Amino acid sequence: MPQSWCARFVLQHQQQHQLPSTGFECLTKLTYLNLSTSSFSGPVPTASIASLTNLASIISTDCQVVDLYSDGYLLFVHRSSPSVRLTEKSLENLIHNLSNLRELHLGFVDLSSSSRTGWCDALVVSCPQLQVLSLPHCRLSGPICGSLSGLGSLSVINLDYDHLSGPFPHSFTSLTNLSVLQLRYNDLQGWIPPAIFQQKKLVTIDVYANLEVSGYLPDFSRGSCLENLNVGRTNFSGIIPGSISDLISLRKLGLGASGFSGELPTSIGNFKSLSELEISGMGVVGPMPSWVANLTSLTSLRFYECGLSGSIPSSLGDLSSHLSDVSLFMASGNNFSGEIPLSFCDGLSIQLLDLSYNGFNGSVPSCLMENVDGLESLYFKENKLNGVFPDNIKKGCSFVALDFSGNRIEGKLPRSLLACKNLEVLDIDGNSNCSFSSAIIIDLSSNNFSGPLPQGRWFQELKSMALTDANASLILQRILPNAGTAYAYKYSAAVTYKGHDTTFAKILKTLVFIDFSNNAFHGNIPEAIGELHLLHGLNISHNSLTGPIPPQLGHLIQLEALDLSFNELSGEIPQEIASLDFLTTLNLSNNKLVGSIPQSPHFLTFINSSFLGNDGLCGTPLSKRCINTTMTTSVVSHHSKKESVDVVLFLIAGLGFGAGFALAVVVAWAIPIRKRRS
Repeated sequence: MPQSWCARFVLQHQQQHQLPSTGFECLTKLTYLNLSTSSFSGPVPTASIASLTNLASIISTDCQVVDLYSDGYLLFVHRSSPSVRLTEKSLENLIHNLSNLRELHLGFVDLSSSSRTGWCDALVVSCPQLQVLSLPHCRLSGPICGSLSGLGSLSVINLDYDHLSGPFPHSFTSLTNLSVLQLRYNDLQGWIPPAIFQQKKLVTIDVYANLEVSGYLPDFSRGSCLENLNVGRTNFSGIIPGSISDLISLRKLGLGASGFSGELPTSIGNFKSLSELEISGMGVVGPMPSWVANLTSLTSLRFYECGLSGSIPSSLGDLSSHLSDVSLFMASGNNFSGEIPLSFCDGLSIQLLDLSYNGFNGSVPSCLMENVDGLESLYFKENKLNGVFPDNIKKGCSFVALDFSGNRIEGKLPRSLLACKNLEVLDIDGNSNCSFSSAIIIDLSSNNFSGPLPQGRWFQELKSMALTDANASLILQRILPNAGTAYAYKYSAAVTYKGHDTTFAKILKTLVFIDFSNNAFHGNIPEAIGELHLLHGLNISHNSLTGPIPPQLGHLIQLEALDLSFNELSGEIPQEIASLDFLTTLNLSNNKLVGSIPQSPHFLTFINSSFLGNDGLCGTPLSKRCINTTMTTSVVSHHSKKESVDVVLFLIAGLGFGAGFALAVVVAWAIPIRKRRS
């Protein structure tokens, strides 16, 4: 068949890099063009595609959207890198001749260079038969033109996750064929007319996270086709109308707007097909509504920041019999009290349980740590929980995130946490005695941990990095009795030390080491690190740390290696660091440091690569000389007598950091990372 007669052209799952700039124009009869999941990047061949005047459908979207519990959606990108995408400089030029176009799917195509006002009007003029307009994640900006209502056949509008602003187009109420309207995560403003919710064919309306839009929910009719309704994180107000019970096809309901008031209609409990329910930010008081237990199709239940109080009814906690398909249960930011119901342990499908910011007391139910095999995330932050951490976690545990911060839990982390191989976040900040006083080596490098570094008190609890123990063995080992015979296991470690990957087959207690490099930490370097006087190596490179280098690091008189490179540190290099006589490896490159490099006989031994990438630095060893700066040579000598270091050694394997302080560690006296029997 000649190419000119080709009706459908599909380029899926290709491994090419760029689309050919020419060739499409030969397919003169082409009506269907699919470029999805093809890993293409670079410019769209605008002129070549624009000549295909018979095109009825263009599909180029490289992502699949699935549910995400925190805010509604998670993007699953088929590419090897989400930063690789097609770009189109002018949507107007692309569609100029496509008068037969009925479906336009360009999700993830970068349209940021298109005219802020011209792209929308061009669609109306060039594509009068358009039925589906799907441009999510395209970086579109500017207002949505009211003239879109001139496209009388338009049934689907998906402009999620763009940068659109301006008023909500009131003319959308005249789109009689509109079935899907998705505008989440934009910057739209103004009033949304209630009539839009009463469109006869409307199935989905989602304006989630448009913080400055407002409106109210009208009375609904029984003939409504609405299945998905979400006005969360908006300025909607008023009461929830009782007629919401007429939305008999409703599957997803999001009412998380701060202005809603009054009581929730009990008729919501009649939605047997409802799979997701979000109620937040309202002045709803009293106990958790008992009718929630009737929603037997729920997979996601979120009642947060509502002012609910009292205990959680056992009928809700007993997920196995009433809400057997619930995979998320969020009730944070309320006034709940009492103990956490043990019936949560019977949840067969639950993956995330968030009871943060309430008044729960008692201990963490041990059955939650032991019996719920699919449970991935527990958030109990800022309650009044006490007692100790349960130490009954089973092998193959599925935990990814545990947040018990801001409670009154005591003791040490349980050894059984080692079974949680996938744990990424462990936050125990603000509890009592949750310290790691025997830690000697902490290596959390080359992960994707984020948030600020732990602050003062946490570092102050690292006693073995600050004080010597004269009674301890010189070698890291653990003595385990067995039938009257003592076996000594010696530990080894592989770390990046002084710029080299080094394996210590036998760890002497003189090695005290912290490595937080190659992560996404931000904020300041904690001054308390300067109290760890036995520290030999500190590597916090390749993060996003800001602020000055603390002069307290000059107290680390044993320090031999310091790497703070590839951050955003500012200010001058503290003179105190120039007095570290044992420092043999220094890397402060690629920051925003300024001023003169401290001059001391010891600092003169470092080459210019230790300071490159700081445009504001001057002085030896850099070629840039300082102007109008008084260079002070500080000669500091320390005659320190090294005593034999007797420190109880630990090896800590990093399990995870999350937003804020989220730290996971493994205590080495109980867990040999590499064992060598002597």
